[in-house]
Amino acid sequence: MAGFTKVVIKWEPVKKANAYKVYRNGKVIETVKETEHPDTKLKSGTVFSYQIIAVGEDKESRPSQVLKVKTLNKMSGYESWGRMRII
Repeated sequence: MAGFTKVVIKWEPVKKANAYKVYRNGKVIETVKETEHPDTKLKSGTVFSYQIIAVGEDKESRPSQVLKVKTLNKMSGYESWGRMRII
């Protein structure tokens, strides 16, 4: 039986950003003001792709590089293949 787990993604702040859009597998899952986001109730043993877009007063940044994360088959933990950076 598959368990569920979570990942916490973090990124560096962007000057003049008011918020950040968090994307999982190409869809916005949350807009946050902090530079981290816990993503919970994820299926274990599954690969997820994350990107961040910084939101300013009147424009948005380009999407960050894709960060791929594979949740472990255990109830906790994850594997990460890369680092997220907003440009």
